Amino acid sequence: MGNYIEPRLWLSEAKSLPVGHDTKIVHRGCGDRPSLFVKNDDDKYWCFCHRCHGGGFQEKTLQRVKQKLAQKTGWIPADIIPLVEAVVSEPYNFRETFDRYGISKYVTLLKFARDTKRIYFPDVSGSFLGLDATGQANARFYSPFKRNVAVHHGDSLDSVIVSGSLEEYLSACKMNLTAILVMNRAGEKAALAELSKIPDAQVHTGNYLKDRFLRDLRMFKE
Repeated sequence: MGNYIEPRLWLSEAKSLPVGHDTKIVHRGCGDRPSLFVKNDDDKYWCFCHRCHGGGFQEKTLQRVKQKLAQKTGWIPADIIPLVEAVVSEPYNFRETFDRYGISKYVTLLKFARDTKRIYFPDVSGSFLGLDATGQANARFYSPFKRNVAVHHGDSLDSVIVSGSLEEYLSACKMNLTAILVMNRAGEKAALAELSKIPDAQVHTGNYLKDRFLRDLRMFKE
């Protein structure tokens, strides 16, 4: 087992990193090449030297305070802010959701409601489809109107991507493509209604769509 590496040799470097990031630095007294791996994790700072196999860690004194399930989780949101503002003030509360759904790279497109504790997507349909950010709601995805659908109008309405994948939908939004996210049967019906408004659009189907719904979409693809 390697020796304990004193914090004075690496801790300030670890604290300068964003959460989840790492780097390599020179381990003073153990060669001239950057062999000392340092990282800023959610709950601790730590290091490991690939040359001498020494290491060290320091737990963070500020631990994550888990968000509580909102009493209004199924309501129409009234207190909406850009998600990036919520992440800056409480970064640990969103890491699990970001990792699970792969949405961290789309954070600038998203909104957060402090009263419902849900993340909201680009949407012109008025469905208010939101993703629970606490990890405690029975319905991870929920619309107060029961239709789990989101619609984004891009630069052109000549083609539209219909998908059951949140990440696929957000990717289309980021590229300013017209897209529809569908996540339940009521959402399928709402999506068909949206497509009827742009009958000349070329429909492209994405992931996680039900076979029944794919059959319904044929009328728009023929």
